[in-house]
Amino acid sequence: MKDMIKILIGLLMLVIPLYLIFPGSCMYSWGVAALNLLKGGIVILIFAVGIITIVIGINDLKENHNSN
Repeated sequence: MKDMIKILIGLLMLVIPLYLIFPGSCMYSWGVAALNLLKGGIVILIFAVGIITIVIGINDLKENHNSN
């Protein structure tokens, strides 16, 4: 029973915000702002992953060079 309540709360936390940001609802402008924030966050995330990948690659090159 406890697990079902957790699932129900999780579903409500997914459905209610989606309902509020649809066109015609009272918080539609908030939904547009949230999407813009997510778009900016995706760019920053991709940039950070790129930097981490470069650092890992340089580290692997150093390890391979030292082992030879």
